[in-house]
Amino acid sequence: MALINEKFPELSTFGTSGGTDWNTTIVEQDSGLEQRFIRWPVGRHQYDIAGAIRTNSEFEAVRDFHWIAQGRGNYFRFKDWLDYKTADSVTAIDSLLLDANGLPAQGDGVSTEFYLSKTYSVGASSLYRPIVLPIEATVLVAIDGVPQATPGDYTLDATTGKITFTTPPLAATVLTNGCEFDVPCRFNADFLPANIVNKSGDEFLVDFEIGLIEVWV
Repeated sequence: MALINEKFPELSTFGTSGGTDWNTTIVEQDSGLEQRFIRWPVGRHQYDIAGAIRTNSEFEAVRDFHWIAQGRGNYFRFKDWLDYKTADSVTAIDSLLLDANGLPAQGDGVSTEFYLSKTYSVGASSLYRPIVLPIEATVLVAIDGVPQATPGDYTLDATTGKITFTTPPLAATVLTNGCEFDVPCRFNADFLPANIVNKSGDEFLVDFEIGLIEVWV
C-alpha cells in the first residue's frame, strides 16, 4: 500500500457523514459488572461519502480516485471538515510533539527526531493523535514556546509528520506544534457499484455506496 499524495476531492466532502471509531471489548459478569478492554491506543476514523455526491462531475471525480487508488489498494489525503486542525487558532502551537513510540516527548539534548500530533484534553486527561499528513504551509513548531524556523531550525516530512531538528533540543525543554492536517484514508471496498436513478438534460442522478476508512501508517 502506497500513498497517493493528492487530496480526495473537497467538492465531495460536504454532506459526508462519519467520525471516530474505537475498538472496545466488554466482558459482562453475572453480577452485571463490566470489564472493558480498549484495543486501540487511538481512534480510527470512517466516512460515508455517498450522500455527498450530487452531480456527474462529482461522481466522476470519485470514480477516477477509485481507479487511481486501485480500490482498497492505496491511500490518499482526505480533509475532515469537522477535525482538520490541532487548535481553533491556526497560530496556536500547543499540541505536544511525540517520540517514535507515540508518547509525549521532551528535549533530552540528544534526540532530534519527533512527530507531529494533536492533543485532545478534558480536564487533566489527555490523549495524543499522531498527525502524519500535515498541510506543510501551516506547520508551526516551538521549543519552550519559542517558534522555530524551517529549514534553519528543523525540517519536516509532510508524508509522515516527522520533525527533524538541526540541533537536539536541550534536556527538559517542552516541544510543541500546531498545524492543519489531512486524514490518511483508503476506500472501504474494491467494488464501486453505481445505479443511474434519474436523468435531467445531460446530468445523471447516480446512487451508489462507498466509504473511506483511516489508514494507520
